[in-house]
Amino acid sequence: MTAPEKAEAALQYKQMANKTIKKLQKTAKKVRRNVGKMAGGAMGAAILDQKAMAAAKMLEDPCNATISEACYRGDLGFRNRFVASVTLLNGAGVTAGAIAFIPGPNIVYWMAAANSTTGVTWTSFNGPGTNFIQTNAVAIRSLGACISSTPVAPNLSTSGQVYTSIVPVSALAVGSTQTPDQLSQLCNKYGKVVIDQPMETKWIPGSADENYNTPFVTADSSDQTAILMVYVGLPAASGIISRFTNITEWKPLNSLGIASESFHGNPSRNTIEHVKQALARKNPNWWSNIGTLAYSVIRGYATAGMVGAVGAAFKATKFL
Repeated sequence: MTAPEKAEAALQYKQMANKTIKKLQKTAKKVRRNVGKMAGGAMGAAILDQKAMAAAKMLEDPCNATISEACYRGDLGFRNRFVASVTLLNGAGVTAGAIAFIPGPNIVYWMAAANSTTGVTWTSFNGPGTNFIQTNAVAIRSLGACISSTPVAPNLSTSGQVYTSIVPVSALAVGSTQTPDQLSQLCNKYGKVVIDQPMETKWIPGSADENYNTPFVTADSSDQTAILMVYVGLPAASGIISRFTNITEWKPLNSLGIASESFHGNPSRNTIEHVKQALARKNPNWWSNIGTLAYSVIRGYATAGMVGAVGAAFKATKFL
């Protein structure tokens, strides 16, 4: 090869290398942006570690997630998933009502009315796992919870609206008379009552939900949260089947002879606030499918997807 030919080949090689570097830079920029979104932002919340990913999964999919520790401060306890299904709002003449689930102390409030403007008071019952918790637990807190509801009425008879939100426990005003219309104003999601898929709302813990609770005792707290679902315009006496799920962390009664695990603390370097931020950045509607036409649970946290994305970013950036 002559000297001019060598020079031309070198120039072509250099041009190809420059194009490749530019492509890598562009790809690295996209990867960094996507990783930042999944992790709660490139600046701000840290990328979730494996324990925090497991905690996020319990909030995002409490019915199926592998039970793990949460990113809570304080002592660790023992953990179980409890479920219970109850038919409500099926009394004579009932066309409206509300259901509120407070996962921390594991208690459910509900009300039923002839119409959405009728004032009624809350009635309560213990949440899922009552028998086990009463027999074994001195204190409890929730790591993930949801309400999944379907109407009892057949498809052609289904009608009405459903409203939902995550609200402070204090907003429920459990000792006062309220109407379903009033409670619906607390909700920031609404849609038609449907039967082709369960209407689901998942719990988002408040700042006080890191604390353990006396089982089945409600505190009038602005820092604990509840799932609220309000129904109006239902067929009279048709009813709603509600399935309550609660991943409960509990401390044993001293009479059981179970050694304490309280000397263990949060196994993650992340906090529950990091977990909530990451879930919201990934999908702002992760906590409810109500009012969402196309909905699917995103299952990326418990996989190696994020780890792979971070690795790709580092590999790409080494060429920069």
